Amino acid sequence: MVTSCLALKRVELGTKYGFRKDRISEFIILFMILAVAYPLIVLLQYFLVGEVYLRFIYVRFLVTLLVCWWLIRLVSEENLVLTPVCRYHILYVGYCLISTFLLLRFDYPISYVVFSFAATVFWFTALLPLSIVRPSRRLLWYQSKNQFYKYLKTVIALLFTIAFALGLAQHVLNDPLVPTELITAEEGSSVQHFKAMSINFFGQVRAFAFFDQPTGLGLLGTLFAVLAFSSLLFRRFSLLNVFLVAMGGYCVYITYLRMTYITFLFAMCTVTLIYLYYRVYPASKLLYRLVRWLPFIYLLFVGLVLVHGFQEFSKVGYLSIPVQSQGQLLDSSSTVMRFMAWQENIDKYVINGEILNVLFGYGLIQNDRFVELTGNILIDNSYIALIIYQGIVGMLLFLFLFKKLWSVLVKECLAQPNDFEVAVAGYTSSFLASALFANLVFWHNIFFFLLPFVVIRLNSEVRLSAKD
Repeated sequence: MVTSCLALKRVELGTKYGFRKDRISEFIILFMILAVAYPLIVLLQYFLVGEVYLRFIYVRFLVTLLVCWWLIRLVSEENLVLTPVCRYHILYVGYCLISTFLLLRFDYPISYVVFSFAATVFWFTALLPLSIVRPSRRLLWYQSKNQFYKYLKTVIALLFTIAFALGLAQHVLNDPLVPTELITAEEGSSVQHFKAMSINFFGQVRAFAFFDQPTGLGLLGTLFAVLAFSSLLFRRFSLLNVFLVAMGGYCVYITYLRMTYITFLFAMCTVTLIYLYYRVYPASKLLYRLVRWLPFIYLLFVGLVLVHGFQEFSKVGYLSIPVQSQGQLLDSSSTVMRFMAWQENIDKYVINGEILNVLFGYGLIQNDRFVELTGNILIDNSYIALIIYQGIVGMLLFLFLFKKLWSVLVKECLAQPNDFEVAVAGYTSSFLASALFANLVFWHNIFFFLLPFVVIRLNSEVRLSAKD
C-alpha cells in the first residue's frame, strides 16, 4: 500500500512539473537532435582547448548504448504496443543488418564494414525504439504532446539561431570564418575530425555555418521556416512569424543549392495544401487524395523534368555544353556533371553488374577515408546510393518504409491538424524529390526521419491514454 502511494505520488509530481525521471526515450530524442550539431561541438573544442576530445565515434557509441538499454527495457515489458510503422521499420533495419553482414563476401576490411554501417544506416537502427510503445510508461516528459512539441521547437530554434548567425556572417564576409578542415596528429597518424565540402560557388562562399556541407544549413533553415509558416497558418497570423519565415528562407538562399530550394518550396506547398484542405475545402476528396500522394507527385514532377533535361543534353552531346559557368544558379554545368556521374554509376553498378550485387548491393559509399577501396565515387543521388550500397532490394524496402511513414503521418495531420505535426509533414513530403539531388538517405537522414517517428510515437501514446 505504501509502495503504491509513493508510486502514485511520483507520477503526480511528474505530471505537475512535467518531468518524468523514469524515462530515457526523451533524453535520446533530444540527444539525437543535438547530434546534428556535432560539428559545432568539434569546432568549439578546437577553439577553446586546441584539441578534439569528444569525437563523433564516441557520440555514436553513447547513442548505441542508450538504444541497447532502451531496447532491453522494451523487451522486458509485457504487452508492448507497436506503432503502425513499426513492422516496416523492423523489416528495413533487419535488412540493413543482413546486408552489412553480406559485405563480408567482398573481403572488405572489417574497419570499412563498420564505418560504412555507422556512416549510412546507423540512425535508422537507433530510431527503432521510437516505433514501440510501452503501455505502462507513456507520455514523453510532458503531460501533453503539445508541450513536448514546444520544447522541441525551442531546441530547433536555438540551433537555427546559432547556425544562421554564423552562416550569414560567412555569406556577408565571403569567408568561411571557421576551419574548413580539422586534422590532428595522434601516434604517428592523422585523424580528420571535420571537413567542409562543396562550399565554393564560383568565388562566393556557400554558407554552411558549422555543418560539413551547406546542405545541413539549408535543411535546418527549411525546417525552421516551415515551423514558423505552419504556426502562421494554424495558430495565429503575426509579423513575427512572417519575419521568421523570411529568416529561414534567406538562410536557405545563401546556401546556393538547388536541392535546398526544392526542399523549401515543396515543404511550403504541402503545408499550404493541408491548410486548404482543413480550413477552406474540408470535404474535398480530390484535395485529400492529392495530399496523401504529395511526396510521390513531387518525385514524379522533378523526375520528368530531369528526364527531359537528360534527353535534351544527350541530343547535343555533353561536350558541346559550356563547361565554363557564369556563376548563376540556373547554369547547366553542374547539372551536366550530375547526369554524367549518374550515367557512369548506373552503367558500372547496375547495367554491367552481377545480378547478386545488383539485388543486394556492393556495400560501397561515397567517402574520403577509404579512397583505396571505394575510389572517388561521386553519388549525388539517394536512389543510386541505395542501389550501390544495399541493392535494389534495399532501395525497395526503404521506399516501403517511407510510404508507410508518410501515410501514417499525413493521416494524423488531416484528421486533426497540429501546427508542429503539419510542419513535420510538409518538411518530410519534400524528401523523395530532394533525394534526387543529394545522398539524403545516408548523410542527412536524421534531419528527415527523427521528427516523423516522434510524431507517430506520441500520437500512438495519446490514443492509448484515451483508451485507458
